Amino acid sequence: MTDAVSPVEWHVEVAAGCELGEHPLWDETTESITWVDVFGGTVRRLDMHGLESGERLGEALGAVGLRRDGGLVAAVDRNFVFRDARGVSDRDPVAAPVGDGMRFNDAACDPAGRFLAGIVSQTGDSTGELIQLHADGHIDVILQGLLESNGLAWSLDGETLYFVDSGEQSIRQYGYDCDTGKIGPRRANLIDFPQSQGTPDGLTIDAEGAVWLAMWGGSAIKRISPGGQALRQMTLPVSQPTCASFGSSSLDRLYVTSAWEGMTPEARATEPNAGDLFSANVGVRGTAAYRFRG
Repeated sequence: MTDAVSPVEWHVEVAAGCELGEHPLWDETTESITWVDVFGGTVRRLDMHGLESGERLGEALGAVGLRRDGGLVAAVDRNFVFRDARGVSDRDPVAAPVGDGMRFNDAACDPAGRFLAGIVSQTGDSTGELIQLHADGHIDVILQGLLESNGLAWSLDGETLYFVDSGEQSIRQYGYDCDTGKIGPRRANLIDFPQSQGTPDGLTIDAEGAVWLAMWGGSAIKRISPGGQALRQMTLPVSQPTCASFGSSSLDRLYVTSAWEGMTPEARATEPNAGDLFSANVGVRGTAAYRFRG
C-alpha cells in the first residue's frame, strides 16, 4: 500500500445518528443529497438550504436510486417501490426474491438505467445475491454465493463493474455489457486490503475514473486508481464509514454516510458522531449518479 494519509476537514452535515446510514446520492434536479437509514426504513434528504426531510418506506431500506424523470426507486423489505418527483407512488411495487432471514443491502443504477441491488443473509452465510431490476420490471439474478453484497460502481466507459462483497478484503472487477446488462467473468481484483485496514464497504467513482471506497472499521475513505494503485487515504472521526458520493452543484464535495451498528455503549460514547452524514472538500470532482429508466 502506497496511499498517503491526506488531511481533510470534515463537516457534520446532519447529526443523523443512523444505526446504519448508507449510500448518499446527489440529485442535481433538486440540489439535494439523499441517503438511507437502513434499519429505520427511511429515506432522508438534505437540500442546500439546510432543509432536511424524510419518508419511512418500510422496515429495512437497502438503498435508493434516482429516476430519469425525477423521484426514486427504493429497495425496501421484499420489494422495489417507486416515488415520482412529487414523492407520490406512481407504479405498483415489484416483488423481489428476498427470502426469510434476508434483506436488501446497497444498490446502484448502471449506466443504461437498470437498478442493481444486493441481497444479504442476516445469519452471516454466503447465500447473498446481486439482482438487476430492468425498466420493464423483470428481475435477473447476476451474482450468487455472496456473503455481503455491497459497493457498486462502473468504470467511466461502463465496461467494468467494480463490486464489493464485504466477506472479502478486495474490490472485484467484472466485465459489463451496458447494452444487454450481462455481466462477464470475474477478472483479477482491482486491489486487496489487509484486515488491519478495515473492511471494504460502499464506493463511488470520480471524474478521473478513480474509486473512492469506505473502509468499515478502518475510519477511512481510500482513493484507488483505475489501475489498482492506492493513491490517497482520508481519516474520518468515526470508525464505521459506509459509503461516499460526490455532490454540490460542481460535484466537488464528498459526502460520507456512517453507522454505529454493532458498537457497545462504551464505544459509542467515544464516537458521538457515529451514524452522522459528513462532507468535505477533497479537491476532486465526481460524476453524476446514473438514473433508473423505469
